[in-house]
Amino acid sequence: MAFTVATFIAFTVLVAVLSWWKTRDDDLSTKEGYFLAGRGLPGIVIAGSLMMTNLSAEQLVGTNGQAFAGNMSTMAWEATSAFALIVLAFVFLPKLLRGGIATIPEFFEMRYDTFTMRLFSLLFLIAYVVTMLPTILYSGAVALVKIFDLESMFGISYFSAITIICIGTGIIGMCYAVFGGLKAVAYSDTINGVGLIIGGFAISLCLNADATSGGTDFISIYMSERRGVDFFGVMLGCNVAMLAVAGLLFSWERALYSIIYQYASTQVVQTLFARYQKQTLFIVTREPEKVYQIIRETTHHAATLLRGEGLYEQQERYMLYSVVSRAEARRLVEKVRAADEGAFINSIRTQALSGRFYQRPND
Repeated sequence: MAFTVATFIAFTVLVAVLSWWKTRDDDLSTKEGYFLAGRGLPGIVIAGSLMMTNLSAEQLVGTNGQAFAGNMSTMAWEATSAFALIVLAFVFLPKLLRGGIATIPEFFEMRYDTFTMRLFSLLFLIAYVVTMLPTILYSGAVALVKIFDLESMFGISYFSAITIICIGTGIIGMCYAVFGGLKAVAYSDTINGVGLIIGGFAISLCLNADATSGGTDFISIYMSERRGVDFFGVMLGCNVAMLAVAGLLFSWERALYSIIYQYASTQVVQTLFARYQKQTLFIVTREPEKVYQIIRETTHHAATLLRGEGLYEQQERYMLYSVVSRAEARRLVEKVRAADEGAFINSIRTQALSGRFYQRPND
C-alpha cells in the first residue's frame, strides 16, 4: 500500500511540476494567453487534451460500473463521441480560432447579444455544477477511497473519506485552471493520458520483461517457451470453457462479457509477447563474415551460408539463412543494414521448428 500511495503522489506531483514548467513564462493576463494558451499549443497536446477532456472518472468508473451492472449499451455514448471530437477538431474549432473567439459564450455574444451570452453562461454553469461536477468528483472519490482504503488508513467513515477526496480533487483541479489557464490544463491532460496508455499496456510490458501478470499467463509463457508453439490460444480455450460453466451456473450475460474480455486481452498479450515466436531471415549480402558476426553477437544463433550469383548484376552473392526469435529480429535487421547498406533481407514468420534452437535464458 505504501508503494501505491508513493507512486500516486509522485505522479501527481510530476504532472503539476511539468505543467508549471511549460507555463512559467506565459502571459496569463490577456484573454488570448489565458483561454487560448497564446495560440502556441502543439497538435499532440491539443489532441491529448480533447481526448482526456472526454475521458474522466465519469467514464473510467461510472460508465464501466454501469456496463458491469447492466449491459454494454453505455459504450454507444463513447463510440459516438469520437465522431463528435473529430468534427469539433476539423470543422468548428478552426473557424472559431480564425474568428478570434476564445470561448463559446463569446461566440453567442458575437452571434446574438450580451443578454444571450449571459443567459447561456448562467445555464451552463448551473448545469455543470449541479449535474456534471458532482458525478465526476464522486466517481473519482469512490475509486481513490477503495484503492487506498482511506477508511482504515485514517479511521474515518466512508462518507467522510468521500467528502475529503471530492474537496481535495476539486481544489487541485481548480488550481490548474485558475493559475495556469488553458495551457496548464492541456498539458496536464496530455501527461495523464500518457500515464493511462502506459497503464493500459502494463500487462504486455510485464510479459515482455519475461514476468507474469498472474492468472493463466504464466502457464502460457512456460508452455510457449518450452514447446515453441503458441499456447495462448489453448489457454484462451480453457478460460472460455470455465466461463461457459460459470454461465450455466450463474449468468450467461456476465459470462459472455467475460469471454469477450478474455479474447481481447489474449490477442493483445499474444501480439506483444514475442519471445517464443520465431522469424526466419534470408540475408543476401556482400559481407557474409561481418553479417554472421553480427548474428552471433546479437542473438547467439548460428547461420547457414549459401553461395550464389545475382542474375541482374551478374556478380557473386552470399545468402545467410538463420532463425531467431521475433523479439531479436528487428534489432538484428537494423544492425545488418548499418553494416551493409546493400543487404537484401527477407523476414518470414516461422510456423513450426524442429531441431536444436538456442533459447536465451531468463535473467
